[in-house]
Amino acid sequence: GDWIPDDREGLTICDATSGIFAMDIDCSKLDVITWSWQKVLGAEAAHGMIALSPRAVERLETHIPSWPIPKLFRLANKKKIIKGIFEGGTINTPSMICVEDVLDALNWVESIGGTKELVKISNENLKIVEDWVSKSDWIKFMCEDKNIRSSTSITLLIKDEWFTKFNEDEQRGVLKKLFSILDKEGVAKDINGYPKAPPSIRIWGGSTVQNNDMKALLPWIDWAYHSVKNNA
Repeated sequence: GDWIPDDREGLTICDATSGIFAMDIDCSKLDVITWSWQKVLGAEAAHGMIALSPRAVERLETHIPSWPIPKLFRLANKKKIIKGIFEGGTINTPSMICVEDVLDALNWVESIGGTKELVKISNENLKIVEDWVSKSDWIKFMCEDKNIRSSTSITLLIKDEWFTKFNEDEQRGVLKKLFSILDKEGVAKDINGYPKAPPSIRIWGGSTVQNNDMKALLPWIDWAYHSVKNNA
């Protein structure tokens, strides 16, 4: 975070959904952080949280936007932060089962050694994939710069000339067959890349995925790809 100055004038806003709890984050560089209960914690997906720095609170209490803000998204009223939002007050009562679920997830985190262990698991998952990719003749990372590569949303491209000669629709068709094979074998679910990304494989490397499971997955992907290729 050296590129974010400590004496900055504006606010640094971070969607940390796929990073928090799985990566070391210097919170002093961030003014607004949001995240989901799902992702790294493995809890329920529909709920999220927000953390504000004193600078963000000051902004809320000194600036009134020139456009209307829907009630659901209002964090301040008459230049005063709505403290109830951060003290358990809600517009509507959330599911208490979901609340208990995330508390259970936090108990799990504590039982395995805390956030440091979560970061360690995710980093090791990335290393396992990196070692696999380095020995592969058909796959590579979408993010070539190792310094900014995600350890959670691990995205891979197929570099094999047999695959790259196809147009995008044909490439997606090949991947659809690959994913179908893995799904039928009960090996991997929903490892397709994002719809707007190039045809790709996206493996979740967050801390709910154990290192041994990541090691077990990769040979299956090798097998599935070559099965599709050899039967084309």
